[in-house]
Amino acid sequence: RHKTHNSSSPSMATTTKTHDVFISLRLAEAGAESKILKSALEREGLSVYLCTECATPGEDLAAAVVHALDSCRLVVILGTATYGKRTEAGFSTFEELRFIFDEAKPFVLVKMCEKFEAPETRFRLSKSICYTRWNPGSPLPPALIQRIKEKLAAGTAAPAGACPMAHSSVSCDDATADHQTASASAPSPVVLMPTPSPSLHVVPAMGFNPAAPLPGATPAPVIDFTMPR
Repeated sequence: RHKTHNSSSPSMATTTKTHDVFISLRLAEAGAESKILKSALEREGLSVYLCTECATPGEDLAAAVVHALDSCRLVVILGTATYGKRTEAGFSTFEELRFIFDEAKPFVLVKMCEKFEAPETRFRLSKSICYTRWNPGSPLPPALIQRIKEKLAAGTAAPAGACPMAHSSVSCDDATADHQTASASAPSPVVLMPTPSPSLHVVPAMGFNPAAPLPGATPAPVIDFTMPR
């Protein structure tokens, strides 16, 4: 996916600029959508790294991608069918996905297929991960831009979370601690004491009380369950 260069050449400079968002994708499957997303995010004032548009002449592209991925605040994964699949290229989404999880990078998953082809991708981006649905060729989901902005504002620092709405077309929020989860603590149980019925009357016990510890002691009250006359 990424054409590599010999970094030993003195002309192979690598940019040190940092970005708010890094878009990780398979170019052949989501190239058009990535440009649409980049433009939409930049209109919101965000700095976005997209390898096809951010590379500069003479730059070591692989090193630039690694730096951008490492230094970004948030990764947006355009999860197409072959995303994360090992290829013959020296650097691809296979390495990017591993880096994202190994480095606990916060990310937003955009699901663009029904099922990932690579088993490792399905393992890492399991059905418990929140996602936003975006079918290739369809308009950009407005909710995606809002979610990316909210994720950045939250300042999350870990990559993924179990989500009770994982199959929803619109992703749910991940809880921070990321690889944080969105599950909330169960509420403490509430015990309700029964209210005495007005038909119950407490009356003194009459006669001998075998429960009395000593003769002549004040008898314990008992509950008369008979209905009042």
